[in-house]
Amino acid sequence: MKWISVKDRLPENNTECLVRIKWRNTFGEWIKDTMLWDYAGDSWAVEDDEVVTHWMPEPEPPEDEE
Repeated sequence: MKWISVKDRLPENNTECLVRIKWRNTFGEWIKDTMLWDYAGDSWAVEDDEVVTHWMPEPEPPEDEE
């Protein structure tokens, strides 16, 4: 799977996906992180200082090993 830029396209509503976000910390520096997010209502539920840059569909969980 490859990351998809939010500039290219967005996921369908109510889709759980991995997102790449950046935000400003208390020192004013941009930090990047990856997290699971739900895209709902045509927008990301992020804080004012957070920006979603990329997303990808949530991968299938690993098969159970026995």
